[in-house]
Amino acid sequence: MRRNSYLPEAIRWGLMGLLFLPLVVSNKLFFPFITGKNLLFRAVVEILFVFWTYLALKDERYRPKKSWVFIFVSLAIVILALSTIFSVDSNRSFWSNFERMEGLVGHAHLFLYFIMLASLFRTESDWWKFFHVSFLASLIVAGYAFLQLFGALDIHQGGGRIDATLGNATYLSVYLLFHLFLLLYYYLKADAVPLAGRKIWKAAYAIFFFTYAILLYYTATRGTILGFLGGLFLFALIFGFSSREKKYRVASAGLIGGVLLLVIGFYFLKETDFVKNNSVLGRFRDVSLSDSGNEARFIIWNMALQGFKEHPVLGWGMENFNLVFNKYYDPRLYTKEPWFDRAHNVFFDWLISAGILGLLAYLGVFASAMLALWKKRSIEFAVFGGLLGAYFFQNLFVFDQLISYILFFSVLAFIHMFGASEKKQPIKFAPAAAMALTAFIAIIFVFVFYAVNIKAYFENRTLIEALKFASQGPDKISDVFEKFKKAIAYNSIGTREAREQVAQLVTQIAGRDDIPQELKMEIAKYAISELKKQLEISPTDTRYHLFLAVVYNAVGDFGNARASIQKALEYSPKKQQIKLELIQSYYLEKNFDKAIELMQGIIGETPNYPAARANLILIAIVAGMDELADKEITELAKQAVFEDDDLKRWANAYASRKRFDRVVQLYEELSKRYPADTQTSINLAAAYVELGEKNKAVEVLKTAISKTPAFKTQGEQFIQQILGN
Repeated sequence: MRRNSYLPEAIRWGLMGLLFLPLVVSNKLFFPFITGKNLLFRAVVEILFVFWTYLALKDERYRPKKSWVFIFVSLAIVILALSTIFSVDSNRSFWSNFERMEGLVGHAHLFLYFIMLASLFRTESDWWKFFHVSFLASLIVAGYAFLQLFGALDIHQGGGRIDATLGNATYLSVYLLFHLFLLLYYYLKADAVPLAGRKIWKAAYAIFFFTYAILLYYTATRGTILGFLGGLFLFALIFGFSSREKKYRVASAGLIGGVLLLVIGFYFLKETDFVKNNSVLGRFRDVSLSDSGNEARFIIWNMALQGFKEHPVLGWGMENFNLVFNKYYDPRLYTKEPWFDRAHNVFFDWLISAGILGLLAYLGVFASAMLALWKKRSIEFAVFGGLLGAYFFQNLFVFDQLISYILFFSVLAFIHMFGASEKKQPIKFAPAAAMALTAFIAIIFVFVFYAVNIKAYFENRTLIEALKFASQGPDKISDVFEKFKKAIAYNSIGTREAREQVAQLVTQIAGRDDIPQELKMEIAKYAISELKKQLEISPTDTRYHLFLAVVYNAVGDFGNARASIQKALEYSPKKQQIKLELIQSYYLEKNFDKAIELMQGIIGETPNYPAARANLILIAIVAGMDELADKEITELAKQAVFEDDDLKRWANAYASRKRFDRVVQLYEELSKRYPADTQTSINLAAAYVELGEKNKAVEVLKTAISKTPAFKTQGEQFIQQILGN
């Protein structure tokens, strides 16, 4: 009996320890803000689940009770499993990758986590302890965020949007959102339950609530902040109508008025300099249906809708939105990243991942939770109804990740407590049978632990070691190659990502003279072999057909490159990036007429695509078609300011044809932009020398010396060389 009394408490503390996962940042791993958290979560859940199995078999008190919340969460997992079986790419749906670490494996672990919470945390006291451990972890996260806010620590994403130890401002915002409502809940509950030092606790809750609200503001995450305000509004409505105490009804009315005043006030002040010049408020001022970000979202959501129509019942399988994005790609997205793996709307993501059945199960989770709260008809209904409303709204614009899932499933397990009913006639197991079943499950989980965690960890470590070696120079390329081969040999979660990295290595070293040709060809052959293996697993994935084409282009096998590109175009007929690689193939083969024809086709589809026109100009210059180049330069000037890199590429192309008059024109423009840049001055002077205009070259260098005194010694040496011929 003593062992049984210790075991549930030990498992509870193990589960509460997972609340510190937001603090885990593994710089020695590929995707340091994602993989360390996920691998540790999975490992701990697997270990705890084996012990919980023994406990649940021995003592029916520690088995989950039935509730509608539990039923719908279970139903969602079953549907995800079915969608994985019938997935377009079942391997990806099952394993996911290092960047996301979801898939069926990730959701199965979250389900086990939910089962244990629902079984072991059965009282308000249990949950008070659980959520206050989460508060403790959140204080450390908040402290880190404040250090970022005051400039003591770097913001990982750059810019001014704090991200703490989560590595993404959006991830931090939803983390704060959950804790804000939990703080509100315990502030209100402090009046309803006996609590030593009640005033101190209430003051602490209030202080941390406003502190976290400030941090939420500085994440500048529009969807979450608007969801928070909407959630407060919903909370105040429910609480105002349901509370029997006048002070709470008055406070609720004040909160409703405050939220409305804030929204209305912002509307009338949005054109003021204060709002325009504020980095956070300015983001809200720019919110509109015609905003480029929102316009892109609507396009992507329409693509998701088209994909849903193709597989309406169980969807395409988890992690396969990229296939939908490729197939229904809209050329208007040329300014956005070329590979979207999420719809940036959790409801469309569910439609793609698990079809209409999956979405209904997901919505059923919210509906069943609200029903359980409504039956409670108290503070819980108001606070957690507001939280679910806020979370529901922000999910219209973002997608979940491990930390938000942990908090969401924790809240669901808490709400489950209100609707749980006692099981009738529980199955009893003899001690020997319980031990035998536990041993059987433990054996299974030994293999699971190795496949899910050990292999993935070593594959990840080996992959990051390869990338580190790659940055250390040509002498390390052989070591890089061996590390990549070792990583791929683990055949775990990140194998497809490792194969992509090998393909990129081929393109990086293809033109290097300081790397042996034999080694370059060996790496290229290996990359081609591995990409073909990946295409056996994911035959409809445009990305791997394109990677294969890039490798073929890099080694000069243009025939196979074009064959791979044509295959990629079968699955993504409108994607400019694929067509650009086809153009690259003809360009490298010096078939400039065909390259220009194809590039003009892209421009015909997307006339306002500056990068395409800039590349057309480059090809025309190299091909000696100066009239065409001049015409396109004139057109591009009407659309956008020339990019610095484009000016340099064009100058190099003209230099290769000895057209130094054109080189001078381009570097004169760069010199106007960067008058103190000595390298620009050197290049301009060199072009003048090639034209025989030594005096102008000297004048350029003297001007550079006057603007950059540190350049004097080097500049005077150049001048002496010029004058001395």
